[in-house]
Amino acid sequence: EDPPILGQCWRFPGSAGYIGIRLHTAANLTAVSLGYPPREQLSRSMSFEAPKLLKLWGLPANQLEAACSASSDHKRPISDFSGSRNLPERLSGDDALYLLTEMRYAMDSPRLRQVFPVGREACTPSSYILVVVEVVENWGAEETCVYSIGLHGD
Repeated sequence: EDPPILGQCWRFPGSAGYIGIRLHTAANLTAVSLGYPPREQLSRSMSFEAPKLLKLWGLPANQLEAACSASSDHKRPISDFSGSRNLPERLSGDDALYLLTEMRYAMDSPRLRQVFPVGREACTPSSYILVVVEVVENWGAEETCVYSIGLHGD
């Protein structure tokens, strides 16, 4: 796979933010991958724009299947990310997203694409129709640039 093209990224102000991805069909997710351009192509300031700590949240295809005793830090209403505006059809701001995995992107790794397994909590639903990649912290820049996100599963 070709490395991401320098400058072609989802850029947002600040060291934290999120990207929502609606899946074409419900999917059983097993891993998520993140890619970034080769380090030798990056200026010093660009390397600080990379995401450092991230969380992957998933909206279950079946909210009834998801009804369980997930701890409050493993479940958030979709409105935390979108408010009540800009929601896809048939979704409510009360629909819950479940924490699927937490990630740390290592800028010093020789691997441009890093893969993180999706955890299986006791009440984690089996398939998802929407995911949110939340950047909790970047490497210290005033902006964040996310280049490549891969969702893996069936």
